[in-house]
Amino acid sequence: MAVHDFLNHEAELLDAHEYRSWLEMWEDDGIYWVPASDRSADDPDSAINIIYDNRRRIERRVAQLETGLRHAQIPASRLVRTIGTISATASDEGVDVRMAFVLVESRREQHVWSGRVEYALRARDEGFGIRQKKVLLVDPRKPLRTLAFLP
Repeated sequence: MAVHDFLNHEAELLDAHEYRSWLEMWEDDGIYWVPASDRSADDPDSAINIIYDNRRRIERRVAQLETGLRHAQIPASRLVRTIGTISATASDEGVDVRMAFVLVESRREQHVWSGRVEYALRARDEGFGIRQKKVLLVDPRKPLRTLAFLP
């Protein structure tokens, strides 16, 4: 139940554009990875990536969004995501999680993003921290509209 609550909380923060609070969910060595392949890539350094950010780069994305001046997000996208098909396996540092998602983004037009997310979560005194988040889009080979709503 704790993992499910953690994932729901993350989804709620992102949908509400509460990026500073979302950033607190990340570990200092966290990696945010969106491969440009529809295959489950194992090595981001030898793959083409849509996003491959360490904690410092994630912080920069959040800072950009907080300025309110990110042109592609004026006005900010309205977001609603649904998560499900969650599986969790204990690991040495915490828990490895896989889940499916559907994200509806509305900004001038409505777009649907979907796929699965693979997390490596590190156990904390209270809850978990994100050590790695890998987003595998259903069809990343199609032309992608801007992902500017992502931190």
